[in-house]
Amino acid sequence: MSRVTKEDLAQVENVINSKLERNGYKVRVVVQYAYGRPRVHWTDELGYPSRDLSPRLPSGELYRWLCAFDAGLSLGIDGPA
Repeated sequence: MSRVTKEDLAQVENVINSKLERNGYKVRVVVQYAYGRPRVHWTDELGYPSRDLSPRLPSGELYRWLCAFDAGLSLGIDGPA
């Protein structure tokens, strides 16, 4: 895979948030950056309080982490295929 960009992470973030919203959840995931590395946070519908969800990882690793989180979320929301 080529280099993971902020847009790549934002795209997976949007997919996850769409699933949460569609299923009536009042939380969102947000990718935030500090110290040169991104981390995922949970927020409520108003954007606070924020809680750490993932460790701070390089972008490529966080992309894989988000994809795995999305797969697990899909299993939990939709059930096994």
